[in-house]
Amino acid sequence: MTNELDKAQQDFSKRVEQLKSKYGEMTYLECIVEVCEEKGVEFDQVKGLLSKSIKDKLQAEAHSLNLLNFKVNTLI
Repeated sequence: MTNELDKAQQDFSKRVEQLKSKYGEMTYLECIVEVCEEKGVEFDQVKGLLSKSIKDKLQAEAHSLNLLNFKVNTLI
């Protein structure tokens, strides 16, 4: 069961990265929504399918767009 979950996470995250690299003007959030629509995944299931690196990139993107209610500590 764990291998199936790992594979699903890898497939989902890989597809998000493919969309982001192909369409650079799309945000990570837009890419995630697109993959959800492609694969028929509900939005409440996405958290478990995203890799740590995509979660970090999504958080940084949301921070830069002032979409977060809290401050993220940065060194820059």
